[in-house]
Amino acid sequence: MAEMDMDAFEARFAERLATYAAIPVAPIDADSIAHEVVGVRPGPRGSLRLVGLRVPAVAWVLLALATAVAAGLIAGALLHRLAPTPRPSLVLATETGLYLGEPGEGTQSGLTLLRDDGSFIGPRWSPNGTLIAVIHGPPIPPQPGTEGALPLTPALYRLVATDLLVLRPDGTTAFAFPGAVAGFAWAPIGADGASLLAVQTASGEIAVLDAGGRRVGGSGARGLEIDRSLEATLLPPRLVWASPTVLLFADARGVSAMDVASPDKLTTVVGMGSDAGPDDRVTALAVTPDGSALALLVAPCDTGCDGEVRFARLPREFDGSAEPGPDGRSLAAIVGAATSLSWQDDGEHVLAWPLLASSGDRATRLAASDGAVDTRDVVAAWTRRVADGSSRTLVVTRFSAFNDRHFDAWLMAADGSATRIGERSLGADLRPTSRAGSAP
Repeated sequence: MAEMDMDAFEARFAERLATYAAIPVAPIDADSIAHEVVGVRPGPRGSLRLVGLRVPAVAWVLLALATAVAAGLIAGALLHRLAPTPRPSLVLATETGLYLGEPGEGTQSGLTLLRDDGSFIGPRWSPNGTLIAVIHGPPIPPQPGTEGALPLTPALYRLVATDLLVLRPDGTTAFAFPGAVAGFAWAPIGADGASLLAVQTASGEIAVLDAGGRRVGGSGARGLEIDRSLEATLLPPRLVWASPTVLLFADARGVSAMDVASPDKLTTVVGMGSDAGPDDRVTALAVTPDGSALALLVAPCDTGCDGEVRFARLPREFDGSAEPGPDGRSLAAIVGAATSLSWQDDGEHVLAWPLLASSGDRATRLAASDGAVDTRDVVAAWTRRVADGSSRTLVVTRFSAFNDRHFDAWLMAADGSATRIGERSLGADLRPTSRAGSAP
């Protein structure tokens, strides 16, 4: 090799070493490494001396380069351990399966199929993002569609709940709660880093389960029974957690609280009021992020009529000693009875689609939206703020026609722009952040 060619090669090699030296690991001394590995000492220019033999400098260069490459691979692996690939955030339920991935543009092609053993309805991540609770039912087979179009679904199919599944992110079952589940709610993260799960059946039974599916506490809580002729899975849940251990639920008295440590001691925190009608009941609940106040929806029926959103302060203790609070002051009127309630991060505005009601002095206004969703038939019971601190809203719209019925899932940004994330969806949820998951 000519002297000039060798100099050019060494220059390129020096440049390559400089590149690997930028990796945040201990500096690499190629000469020292080579000497330690082969037990050599420098010889005349262009060679190394090994046990009396002359080794070409090219071998030294290749050995040092291989050592540098290996160090780079090790550094890359360490960096991957320190900054692993983000976990998928979106769980999407459909008529025939459950999917996991990232919000896309209205298709399931970029998502991973977790389960295809039935229909899945209204999934919710646990606050620590390790489990998914979802209502499960029989599959809803599609009908033939027109060429090039999505398959149709039976116009008269019903959403039937046979059990509630609690799944791991890989789709395996952590535990199941059998029966016709009408609603469920995850508790905020407790001191042990886990969350309890409250489940309510259509008959009004309330069960509190730990992360292993074991019942916690006694049977002192029973909520309102739901008309069996209704699709209970399309109604908002009538229970919500005020703290990691205190559950609020709607009953005949109004709203009661149960501490799972003393399940037989119930506290009525909000009464129905002296002017309540004979059919009035609480159809939806939401607790402020700091757990200090409650929004409740009072209506004379479960669905098909209008009610009123009210606001009430919660007691500091739920030991049965507090007197029942007032029926709450009005935040918004003419709200559909089957509308879910969810607080914004500011703890002042509550979403009751399509309204944003203020618990302070600000006026009630329409929630920000665009033509993609505000002209559609929105399923208000499945519309809520995302618990990931992004100020986004999950909106589910219903498409009902003579020969097809399906639901679409949308993700609406804080500026009102909406993106369809599921063209045939029975509910969706985004993995909460640790900050959001720690709030009620």
